Amino acid sequence: MRSGTFAETAFILAAACQTAIFASSPAPETGDVVVRGARIHARFCAACHGVEGRGDGPGARELSPRPRDFTAGKFRYRSTESGSPPRRSDIEHVVQVGRAGTAMPAFGGLLSQSEIADVVGFILSLRRSSPSHQEPEAFSLPPFPEATAEQLADGRALYLIVGCWKCHGTDGSGRGPSAPQLKNDEGRPIRPRDFRYDPFRGGHNFDTVAFAVLSGLIGTPMPSFAEILVVPRESIDAVLESLPPEVRPEVEEFRLAAPSSAAVAVLDDADWLRIRDRNLVALAQYVLSLSRRDHFFYQLFGENPELEARKP
Repeated sequence: MRSGTFAETAFILAAACQTAIFASSPAPETGDVVVRGARIHARFCAACHGVEGRGDGPGARELSPRPRDFTAGKFRYRSTESGSPPRRSDIEHVVQVGRAGTAMPAFGGLLSQSEIADVVGFILSLRRSSPSHQEPEAFSLPPFPEATAEQLADGRALYLIVGCWKCHGTDGSGRGPSAPQLKNDEGRPIRPRDFRYDPFRGGHNFDTVAFAVLSGLIGTPMPSFAEILVVPRESIDAVLESLPPEVRPEVEEFRLAAPSSAAVAVLDDADWLRIRDRNLVALAQYVLSLSRRDHFFYQLFGENPELEARKP
């Protein structure tokens, strides 16, 4: 074993003790994986995430957003249902490519795929809750075609109807009426994404937006919208009065085409999913269309973290 600091050595010994706890389990985060992953974590992750993975490393206070507390088991960027843990591949992807707009760098050029798998196995072993030994199902995303004017109009209507504007603003600026009061689950203020200029942590693409809409971002006020994207006309009527008067006409065409509650109630699973996916695509297309980062002055003076190399 490579010699290291006292803290690193102590942490690796603690990880070795963990292997005895999990020795009878068939989960991937067991045995030698935990010890190897602990060694990698101590070298590359503990400075921010802390020796015990609690998000309290010596550099954590200076970082915004704060490093993830792995012991809480709350991972925001997932391809799984709300309330479900992430898939191992979700966490491996974060380690591989980093998170744009944060201090989390990409380790894909520094660690091998097997080393990334080891450190993720160790991270998963830190959860305070009993780990599941079965991978949760991932959402299946529909194809993402080029946006049409009709789809963008539908996406705009959905953005208003399901309440995205309350946090992100009617213009996507992140300055909606609820924005000043928002806090994460640790009680710290959290700012909604400015869809015009802010980096999208997982990349400015359909998958990032779609998974956030379907899964929600655990630990934040961003909920899952997976069950409410099929909107009956009666539900639209119920929210019309809560919309700012100037935007109400923008939902009228979508409202007229929406199915009734009775029609939604008799949809079979395939038809319900088809409508949900159609609306998911429209909403994601609209959110992505709000970007202003292709404008001349932004290109001249701004930064685009998603296109920059993320170095450890």
